[in-house]
Amino acid sequence: MQLSDSIPDSSQQVCMITLQDTDDACCHLKSCKALGPDRIAAEALIFGTNKLHIHISLLFNLFIIYGHLPATFIHSVIIPLIKN
Repeated sequence: MQLSDSIPDSSQQVCMITLQDTDDACCHLKSCKALGPDRIAAEALIFGTNKLHIHISLLFNLFIIYGHLPATFIHSVIIPLIKN
């Protein structure tokens, strides 16, 4: 088996996430929020360098190409807060 055998057919039109998309999303995150299950602070993404955003873009594009999202990426914790 060769690497090319495991890569899906690229003839299908796929919407890809650009580096600009990732930069914009990271810049619009709110800081000083509680950590999620991944224990990654929003500030790490906001103030991350271009190298980090490139790798995030590549990772999410691979999720799109292969049509697989690990269960840990969709796990979240919702805490209801009662405000007066």
